Amino acid sequence: ETECDVFDAQTMIDSWSNFNYNPIAAQCFFFAETAVTTQGMPSARYHRYTVVHNPNKSSTKAAELTFKFAVASKLHNEEPRRISYQLSQSSLQNIQSQRLHERSMTEQRLGDSLRKVDSQFGYAINAHINAKLIGGQTKSYTYSITAGAGHNNLEHKWNLHFENDEDVYMKRLCVDGKMHYPTTQSSDAQFKYSNKFSFGETCDQYYVNVDGKTKVSNKQKEFSSVSYEAGKCQQVTVEQEKLQKEIKSVNKDEKKNLINLEKKHNEVVQKKIKYCSKMHEQSRALDKTEFTITTSKTLPSSIYNYARSFNTASKVIFFPYMTKVSQPTQHGKVQLKLSFDQRINTVSLEVESPMESVVYRNIRIPYELGEIVPFVAGKSPIEQSYKAITGKRLYPKCVIGQGYVQTFDQKTYTYQIDECDHLIASDCSKDFSHSIMAKEVNGLKHVTIFHGLSKIELRPAEAYTSYVEEYVLSVDGKQVPLFKNKKITLKTSSVEEMTCYWSNDNTVELHTPHTRITHHGNSVTLEEKSMADGSHCGLCGDYNLDKRADIKSPKGCVFSSNTLAAMSYRSKSKECRPLSEKIKKQIRSEEEECVKYQTKRTHARSIFESKHTISHATQRHTFIYKEDEVCISMEPVAQCSFNSTPKEMRKKDVKFVCLPKGRVSNLYVERIEHGESPKELRHQPVSFQSQMEQPVSCQPRQV
Repeated sequence: ETECDVFDAQTMIDSWSNFNYNPIAAQCFFFAETAVTTQGMPSARYHRYTVVHNPNKSSTKAAELTFKFAVASKLHNEEPRRISYQLSQSSLQNIQSQRLHERSMTEQRLGDSLRKVDSQFGYAINAHINAKLIGGQTKSYTYSITAGAGHNNLEHKWNLHFENDEDVYMKRLCVDGKMHYPTTQSSDAQFKYSNKFSFGETCDQYYVNVDGKTKVSNKQKEFSSVSYEAGKCQQVTVEQEKLQKEIKSVNKDEKKNLINLEKKHNEVVQKKIKYCSKMHEQSRALDKTEFTITTSKTLPSSIYNYARSFNTASKVIFFPYMTKVSQPTQHGKVQLKLSFDQRINTVSLEVESPMESVVYRNIRIPYELGEIVPFVAGKSPIEQSYKAITGKRLYPKCVIGQGYVQTFDQKTYTYQIDECDHLIASDCSKDFSHSIMAKEVNGLKHVTIFHGLSKIELRPAEAYTSYVEEYVLSVDGKQVPLFKNKKITLKTSSVEEMTCYWSNDNTVELHTPHTRITHHGNSVTLEEKSMADGSHCGLCGDYNLDKRADIKSPKGCVFSSNTLAAMSYRSKSKECRPLSEKIKKQIRSEEEECVKYQTKRTHARSIFESKHTISHATQRHTFIYKEDEVCISMEPVAQCSFNSTPKEMRKKDVKFVCLPKGRVSNLYVERIEHGESPKELRHQPVSFQSQMEQPVSCQPRQV
């Protein structure tokens, strides 16, 4: 029931425009929807929605729903297993795993799904739904959905099988897809996507194939070398090297000068990591994307209608960006070509179909998506989206560079590791699951990883050159050959999988269950996958998301300098020179004193409540009477209540608003005397400002 001038589709659109076409806002504030005028403006006219259900007029008296779920999994080179469980009121009980025999229809569907996935690890789930409407004429509906997914080192696969015998046109819907994505930081990486939608009476009647690929173009590589970030990276790198030389040449006794230089050096290092990381991401941005859509020779007419409607809607939406419409160049397929331009944050789209070819130039990418697309090789879409939304990395990063360290908690300090092994990062809890050590020989980093009982060593092959051509990898003392652009799985005593990849950019990426290590030759980057619980130690800090007291000694002591704390993680061996007696004495002295950093929890709520329950202070406006004016404080000021005296006083600036004596000023005075705080005073011009003593706290008057 409505009193709208005209009630049609346009009226509904005008009504939604008042909520900015936001369905969430429309649902939350449905009570604000009113009858609209012919101009689309809201009004105070009568408007009501009514939903009426009359059981006497319905033939359906009851409804029954039955759900059945089945789950199966498969590990590489093992037989599929069906997982069964019992559900109690409180939790899952009696979870069991048994061989998948494929005797029933459900088990056959699970087995087919796992075979299609064909991955090192795969799983499948089947849901069988029976719906029955009981009444004058009983109606039954049966739905069956089987979904599977799995992954290898570089590939994800999935499939979906949907059955609905009640539908005339689409009794079966099958989806089979896979995605080969670049997991390494290489500018030559490619992203490949494939998805097949088949449907109809059977899954072989109709199909739509979507194949996609993306890569880094030469234009993008050139842009990354001349971008703003590339220029800043080069500039701060030169500045950092200059400061590093100054720090080495300064006299150790000039502590004040040394501290200032190190502070400036740390600030420059932060800028270097920021700009150079962005430059490397630009060189790996997958800016060229191409999708090819092919179909069966015939499709239902409804599909063609949807395609034409979608094509028309796209032209309407992107009309301002349309630059060219020409004769078709494709037959029997549709091609979509996307080109991202990070310089101006736009994307260009070319659509080639059997009907026509359309080109859209420089479509603006929304600001919110600017950090999500294009994807970056070596960074998963989940990690990229997480950083774009939260502004933080999903896996915190520690950088061990030339003369500097940036911890997991983003604290930067000056320190140069030498030919002695240093504990870079380690799980220092009771589990002691993993640790990473590093040293520098002739300007190149040598890394050693301990995981469980396994020992992995990674170092450049040539120790007397600044450019790394090859790497040497050994696992538990046995050398493992590395091949460019090939990911290998390391055979260790650990049950968990570890992989290593050597890219064309001469970087090696090593994945362990807890850490991702990227070796650049003269620098090493660590990304921690575990939780930030403060249980770590080493040069990369305690990893508790707090920069304060980040670098602690092996005994948990906070030293007077980060450099001294870093030296305490220097191991002793015959291959490296020992520390000087002066430094050893300083470390012993600091450890004996052993300053500990603790964060004590404050029960803020109880303090807040106690302050208010026993407080003797009030907030009221103060007055200053002049000959023909009444001046009122713009904000309430602190005053001690009746029968209380100030415990401590402090001077504060107070702004006043002056009003002529009369009815208006008297009204304000009366309102304030009744305990009100007129907010409109804040919008009045300030007449003058004066310092007044106000109580910080009040106490009861002593009798």
